[in-house]
Amino acid sequence: ACRGSVRELVNFVKKRDKRMAVVAAAAAKREAEREAARAAHRAAQDAQRRARVEAARAAEAAAAAAARAARGGSESDSGDAEPSDYDYIEEEVYECVVCDKIFKSSKQLRNHERSRKHREAMDALRREMLAEEEEEMLAEMAEHEAAEATVIPDTGDGGTALDGATETGNARTESSEAAEEEE
Repeated sequence: ACRGSVRELVNFVKKRDKRMAVVAAAAAKREAEREAARAAHRAAQDAQRRARVEAARAAEAAAAAAARAARGGSESDSGDAEPSDYDYIEEEVYECVVCDKIFKSSKQLRNHERSRKHREAMDALRREMLAEEEEEMLAEMAEHEAAEATVIPDTGDGGTALDGATETGNARTESSEAAEEEE
């Protein structure tokens, strides 16, 4: 009980003390600066990665052009030649779509997939998708029920065509019996 009272007193004093507000503001400013630096660093890394990929593609294109020239250029002379399988070599991209991260190797990706953060993100995504699916199903059921409610025909005598069916359980039987009696 005494510890709780002391904690409450400390929290009360912290709220009222102007020095604590200055310290908290400075800490928030430092954290914002760190986050801005991290974002700039990530952007620079992404730009470098894109530049490396573009350079590799340019080198591959140059190598493919050199290979075509070495083969005698017969394909490029015809004008309607299709590119060979060797012209476009795609670089394997290791990406976690859930966490929106790109990795350099499959081993890094597998390690990431076993991480707690990835599993939590997967669980959150799974829950979100299930909730959306449930909402869609409920909306679809409501539309279906509304459509069924508008399909029941009106007989013109104040009731519906199914009013007689509820008494015997079969509307066709009643209508056929009535037709037979009239004959």
